[in-house]
Amino acid sequence: MKGKLIKFLIGVVLVSSPFTGYAQEQPVAQVHKPPILTTTAIIEIYETGQFKGIVLIERGKAPFGKAIPGGKVEYGETVEKCS
Repeated sequence: MKGKLIKFLIGVVLVSSPFTGYAQEQPVAQVHKPPILTTTAIIEIYETGQFKGIVLIERGKAPFGKAIPGGKVEYGETVEKCS
């Protein structure tokens, strides 16, 4: 009787094992985004023909501090609207 019970339990485990296993996770395909359009301008300052320096801006967004003027076009934004 005990042998039949063990065979029955082994059969139940073998039959139900595909249902209790973990499903293989498929990688989620990333949506392709085109490169971001950027621009930078180096503006030189001259006084009476002598170089005095370049123009820097104070950044309004992180990372804060001084920077060369420039920017980027955000996704969904047109070049005309990116100012």
